[in-house]
Amino acid sequence: MSFNLCGTCSELIPKRYDRNACKVITRRFGSDKIIGFHCSVDFTNILDTATAGEWDDYLTSGAIILSPFFGKFALGTPESGEIEDGLGKKYRDTTEVPWTFTTAGVSETYADEDWFYAFDKQFQYYSWGYFDVNGRLALNDKTVSLIKATPAGPVASNKPGFDFSLNSIPTFGELNGAGKAGQWVAEGSFITDSVIRTVAIPGLSTLLNNLG
Repeated sequence: MSFNLCGTCSELIPKRYDRNACKVITRRFGSDKIIGFHCSVDFTNILDTATAGEWDDYLTSGAIILSPFFGKFALGTPESGEIEDGLGKKYRDTTEVPWTFTTAGVSETYADEDWFYAFDKQFQYYSWGYFDVNGRLALNDKTVSLIKATPAGPVASNKPGFDFSLNSIPTFGELNGAGKAGQWVAEGSFITDSVIRTVAIPGLSTLLNNLG
């Protein structure tokens, strides 16, 4: 976490982005899956989505994992701390963002129990991101800033996601509704000191779709 005590007036907020007064553009909202980057992942170019490239290799080896296909990832209301200096001036501290992942998708062989068991035991060895419904990937501020600054690459990154925490063990319980299906629920939070931004990584959706 950091904040600027010695800033200058050299940087501007961009001009308004909705400059067409006759047209309102909206965007779909929602997230369906999370993605985990094991601590062994060390991209020399996080934009390398070629066959047998870095993303392909890490996905094949299991160093990058995806949550179950049928699910919902939702963010809660962020809560920020506050720091005050000796003159009474207040500064925003880091922000904690709660999250919940739910899925009714299970395995006939009960492999879902093993997946969530391992997730509970090993999640701290991963950094985590999530996909929105538009196919864009939310990553930590450092990684997103590097990708936006160098869209053609290469962009090195050894920890592209956020540090997740778990509030309790993931549980399988009753799904609200008339049916008898159950669902898995995992809840936690992560820390950020900036607005969460997303990036589109060319070729990544195609690569993930080919995984089956």
